Amino acid sequence: MNKKELVGIYGLIITVILAISNLQSLFFTICLVIEQIQTGMGFGTLLEMFTLMVWISHLICFPAILGSIGYFILHIMWSSDRRVLIANIALFSFLVFQILITNLFILI
Repeated sequence: MNKKELVGIYGLIITVILAISNLQSLFFTICLVIEQIQTGMGFGTLLEMFTLMVWISHLICFPAILGSIGYFILHIMWSSDRRVLIANIALFSFLVFQILITNLFILI
């Protein structure tokens, strides 16, 4: 196997891991969005201990984020399938957005 094929396989693995991480974070994001809608914007969360579960979830997603950044670097060095790159960019962006929005709702 050449480097281009290996980067492509790595990209597919990271795509699956990012998809699972997004699904994992989606539950917490939906819960916090619903809670913010019910209480009104501008207040921190009232879910208290639930926030620990959210932050543990974010810590579990951290290796997926690092792996995705590694894939972006490898894609720059040895190009791979463009569709896998686009999927990784979309999933990475959505995961980072979910992490930012949940922490925003928890802290503000």
